[in-house]
Amino acid sequence: MPLVKSEYACPACKATTGQSSQIVANAGQLICSANPAHTWNDTQAFLALRPTMEFKVKMVTTPQEGYEPITVRIPIKLKAEFEQRYGNTLSQKVSELLNQLAEGETTVLSQVDVQKITERLGKKFDGGSELAGMIYAMSCELSDARQEAANARQEVQAYEGMGKTKVVIDLGDEYQRAVDNARNNSLPLKHYIQSSVQNALSQSWF
Repeated sequence: MPLVKSEYACPACKATTGQSSQIVANAGQLICSANPAHTWNDTQAFLALRPTMEFKVKMVTTPQEGYEPITVRIPIKLKAEFEQRYGNTLSQKVSELLNQLAEGETTVLSQVDVQKITERLGKKFDGGSELAGMIYAMSCELSDARQEAANARQEVQAYEGMGKTKVVIDLGDEYQRAVDNARNNSLPLKHYIQSSVQNALSQSWF
């Protein structure tokens, strides 16, 4: 199979000699054009080394049915930054963005806004879909917290409305044992707890 040149420089050569050696692809492997000993079978392992894109590769593209090229005038510096960041996927990225704009109301976040949102959420997000999912999950948690607060207020109001001889007991981890004991004594839980506490007080257990 013919070698396919890539935009990447060999990270191993960079680390050892500082040389910029082009990476080529062949039979599922990524190989250094200067030192064949520098070979990777796993693309993810190769990308984990953070290789730099230093080579220009002319891509031969086949026209896709239903697609039409357009020309957009942008500053030269901006074009260079896009090519450096996205490489051969630049056209795809621009197409995806235009598709989002065509769907309707679309919000584009600046890097500063992304950083602020990330700091507030305490977690990085990858794209608008993940951000929307995180916001939805947080709204559900907030709704649950509000419901718990409302229930707590009702319990407090009910407690404040009770007579001086009545108290509220939080059984915590002992709740299930109390339920089982009440069932074994054929008593409602309320009556079982009341009689148990009264008996303990009369016997000076605490």
